[in-house]
Amino acid sequence: SAKDVRIVIDSGALLATVGSIAVKEPNTFTGWLQEFGADRFFLGADVKDRKIAVGGWLETTNEDVFDFIRRYASAGVMQVFCT
Repeated sequence: SAKDVRIVIDSGALLATVGSIAVKEPNTFTGWLQEFGADRFFLGADVKDRKIAVGGWLETTNEDVFDFIRRYASAGVMQVFCT
């Protein structure tokens, strides 16, 4: 939640790690990028056969990992890790 992100930032962390919400609720995540600054997020992407996976690898989406990264890079995200 935005409250949790605020706690992370106010506690002194340089980056907040975000994963599934960027896939499942992109408007929420985009709002956080605007509210807190895109430079405050470390975006995680679980990938299976070039598709984004969520829910502990139990659900594979139709979203290509490169499209996912490009979308958020264009919104200012600079830190991404893929597993």
